[in-house]
Amino acid sequence: MYAICILPLSIVRWIGFMQEDKGGTNSVPSAATLTVFSLFQLSGLFNVILLITRKPDSGLFGSRRPPPMPPGPQPLEMGPMPVPQIAGAPL
Repeated sequence: MYAICILPLSIVRWIGFMQEDKGGTNSVPSAATLTVFSLFQLSGLFNVILLITRKPDSGLFGSRRPPPMPPGPQPLEMGPMPVPQIAGAPL
């Protein structure tokens, strides 16, 4: 993803540099420069999309399920505790 975002911008800039180095002017259309610069600026969005699609259960995007219980004896399920009655007390 990094190469896809960086390579077009590098190519456009090197073309402009080579034209200026040979004594000419930079004739790369500004629309091309703006397009590849916009693609470069979207690299963060592309990284988030890659993170969500390739590792959906990591980081902030993971589900919040409890870890599985280890094998072995399981804890007892206890119901409500009975309240002891004091002799002579009203119910």
